[in-house]
Amino acid sequence: FNSEHLLRSENLPFDIDNWYPQLKQWTFETVFLPLSRGEGRALIRAYRFRFLSGGFVGIEDAEALRRLEDRIDDAICDHFADTGCFMRLCGRSAKDGDPLDRGRVQREYKEALERIAGPPGGPRTAPSAAVTMQAAMAVEVLRCWTGAEVMSILLSSERVYSDMLDWLWFGEPEQIVLRRWEDGLTQDLEFRLYVHDNRLTAISQYDHYCRHEHLF
Repeated sequence: FNSEHLLRSENLPFDIDNWYPQLKQWTFETVFLPLSRGEGRALIRAYRFRFLSGGFVGIEDAEALRRLEDRIDDAICDHFADTGCFMRLCGRSAKDGDPLDRGRVQREYKEALERIAGPPGGPRTAPSAAVTMQAAMAVEVLRCWTGAEVMSILLSSERVYSDMLDWLWFGEPEQIVLRRWEDGLTQDLEFRLYVHDNRLTAISQYDHYCRHEHLF
């Protein structure tokens, strides 16, 4: 067992597919799409071919990925057509993946920076580190409206690649998880909660790289 597998196996009890049934009435609508082993292998081969210069993507792999995209498309249309969704796996998100439209990310960042800086011709806020952080938090990089957008993230995420390998090697099944997108949930409103003996003992920022002054 490598360290990656040990870390994943230790955290299995806290995966979303384990706690969601008990907490679904208090959290965001969530849809689970179980993956077949063929889909897992296709995701692995596509990542290796694109990023590691290894192997090839065969016709069966391409067909498996196309059918997976269709399944995701159907789930989004049925459940999240009005809001879009956030895609993750059971144990963690694919936040290292590339969005389908990188230009959209740049446009949204510039638009957010302009809104925060103030109207043209009026008082303007200098683009400090705090201002640029606010603009970055306003960018909906991981918001997906289509199966193609989800697949772009899946196929470019090293986290997904690693978890697919772990599943196929060691056997803990994996699922794609689609959660309703919440406009008001920005990075500054994500927290880590620490529980000991069924008691909440501490809360901290999830984002530990900067201090969000309005939280203190």
